[in-house]
Amino acid sequence: MFTIAELKNKKPSPYTKPVKCKVLAVSEAKPFTTNGQDKQLYHVALSDNTALLKATVYDKEKMNLIKVGSTLIINNYVFKSDKSMTLTSVSKIYKTANITIDPTYQTAADDLIHPKPPPVQNLKSVKTSPKKILTSVSGKIIKDEEPKRVMVKSQPSFVRNIFLQDHTEAIEVALWRRAAESPAKLGDWVEISHVVVNESNTFHQEPFVASTQNTQITVKPMPACEMKLIIIGYTISEETFILLCTTDHDTMQYTATEQSVNKVLSLPSSSIISDTIAVLDEKIPFSATAMVKDDEILFFKEDTKTDSTS
Repeated sequence: MFTIAELKNKKPSPYTKPVKCKVLAVSEAKPFTTNGQDKQLYHVALSDNTALLKATVYDKEKMNLIKVGSTLIINNYVFKSDKSMTLTSVSKIYKTANITIDPTYQTAADDLIHPKPPPVQNLKSVKTSPKKILTSVSGKIIKDEEPKRVMVKSQPSFVRNIFLQDHTEAIEVALWRRAAESPAKLGDWVEISHVVVNESNTFHQEPFVASTQNTQITVKPMPACEMKLIIIGYTISEETFILLCTTDHDTMQYTATEQSVNKVLSLPSSSIISDTIAVLDEKIPFSATAMVKDDEILFFKEDTKTDSTS
C-alpha cells in the first residue's frame, strides 16, 4: 500500500496499488462536457498524515462513498503529472477503519478545495493587470447578452457575455458553463470571484475577464462611490434635476435634488428654481466630484481648475 508521500514521488501512470486516506474536503459538482454529453466532476482533498493529495472524481456514483470524514482505501486510479489523482468508473473505493489527521492538513485541504476569493479590484486596475492573473471584480451589469453555444476543444459549451461598470471603467466578462446560468440580470450590482484576466483577441476588442470553475456570482446592493463627472446637460422632472454627465468611459444620467444642485453652485438653499437654472445655464459644462449610489448623486462639489486638470 502506498502512502500519499510515496505516491507523489512516482511517475504519472495508472496504479493498482492501494492508498489509504481520509477525505478532508469535497467541492460542489462542477459541470463539464465530453462527447457532447453534459456531466459533472468533483474535486476532493485526501490525506494520510504523510502529505495532502487532490483527486478529481469523474464518476458521480463514487460520491456515495466519498464523504468528508470518511476513511477510504482507493485503487485503480491514475496519478497525473500535476501530482493529483484521477478517479474514474474503473476505480475501486472501500470504506475502512478511521485514521486521525493532523489539523494542519485540514486547513490546507479547505484552502485547496474551497480557495478564498481573490480581493476585488476596480475595473480600471483589472484592465491593466498582468494577463492570466486571478482576481475578483464587482460592478453594475450594463449589458447582458444571450448565452451562445460554442465549440471548445471540439466540445460544445455555453458562454454568456456581460459588461460590468464601476466608478472607474467598464469591462466585458465571459461567463462559462455553470456561471452562464447565474440569475443575475441587467441593472444588478454583482460581485464575481475567481475570474482570470485575458488579452484582447478576435472576439474581444479589449482586455476582458473570464469565469473559472471556482467563480461565484453574488448580487449585492450597489455601494456608494466617488466619481469624477463632467456635467454637460440637464433636464428637470418634478423638481428633481436629471443631469447628463460624462466620465472617462461613458455618458450617463444621474438624478440630483434641487438642494444638492444649489450647494454645488454655491447658492443659498432657499434659492428659487429659476435662479438655480439661470446659474446652471451659465456654468455648464463643469467638472465635479460626486458621491453616487445607483443613479442618484447623493452630494457633489465643483472641482477647481487644478482638480479638473490633474
